[in-house]
Amino acid sequence: MASAVMSFEGANPIGRVMSVDTMRVFIHIDDHELLKQVMVGNLVAIQGATGHQYLISIVERITRLPSDSIIVSESLGDETVPIPEDMQDTIRAVLVGTYRIKDGDSGPSFKRGADSCPQIDQPCHLIQGQTLRHSWVCCLRMFPPTKLSV
Repeated sequence: MASAVMSFEGANPIGRVMSVDTMRVFIHIDDHELLKQVMVGNLVAIQGATGHQYLISIVERITRLPSDSIIVSESLGDETVPIPEDMQDTIRAVLVGTYRIKDGDSGPSFKRGADSCPQIDQPCHLIQGQTLRHSWVCCLRMFPPTKLSV
């Protein structure tokens, strides 16, 4: 059996699912420093319904907006105290496939389309570096090149 190529053990998630709309997922960002590495077109793995499943999505939009939070000033009569502005970072991503660490007796597999709907508060991880390289190898193994007929 092939080894699992996508592993996020020990890695902090970039954020969590906050909203799902058909095939689009809105991710609230927890790690604002990691967000600086995210670009449109990057891949994100969303923990699926089971521990053996990740829903793969492509980043479609990255947004930073002021947060709607009320801050109570400690000095009630002093209006000169600066109020820090909180920012809410969000990623909008499109679901493109399902990655299974273990698919029956076989090893890792990838299939187009989402097998399940992402659940609210599921952790999301940026697919980058060695994990990105190994996931492409998995995909290439599953979809052998076709011969072009001229």
